[in-house]
Amino acid sequence: MPAIILAQLTPFGWALVAAMMAAVFIAIKFIKRTSPGVKPGCAGVAYVATICFILFLFVIVFLPLLSQRIYQGITGVRPGGFLEWITVGGCFIMVLGMLYILSWGIAVALGRNTRRFAAAGRQLLAWFLIPAAMLFMFSVLCYALYLHFSGKKQQPFWVIAICLLFAVALFFGCWGYLKMLADQQRMLRNSRDNRQRK
Repeated sequence: MPAIILAQLTPFGWALVAAMMAAVFIAIKFIKRTSPGVKPGCAGVAYVATICFILFLFVIVFLPLLSQRIYQGITGVRPGGFLEWITVGGCFIMVLGMLYILSWGIAVALGRNTRRFAAAGRQLLAWFLIPAAMLFMFSVLCYALYLHFSGKKQQPFWVIAICLLFAVALFFGCWGYLKMLADQQRMLRNSRDNRQRK
């Protein structure tokens, strides 16, 4: 019976089986790595393995689907609306974040140096995720204003006022945040040049 079930598995089913086995392996290694001298218990392994499997599942399922949808939009096979692309972009960023967390967990479980992961994570958070989240919210608010003023979806005055207020605040906030990052990079570059001259 088990042989018959395994023979009927599709490639996606085999990928899920491999993800479950990898999740259990990573959970055991992760607990041993983070808690030296402590024997991994069933509850702890099950908890960490469940988190790893969920991350695996999101990456295995959604990353190919989102990549295919973005490719269809770029090639013009299936153009979508503004709101759809905002949703696809947000989901794609979320899946990339899960892929980063999963990669970091695997590196910790296998005893690899995670300094590069931490540095890359800080750069990703500062230069990509935070500006992307701000631009996402700004785009959603601008789209709501566009629907109202184009007559497609009327909203009460107070809703439009709040959307306009937050859209302006997000615009200047994003501009100031990016300017702050650029100033920090300039200061770091100047201090590095000064040390090299000395």
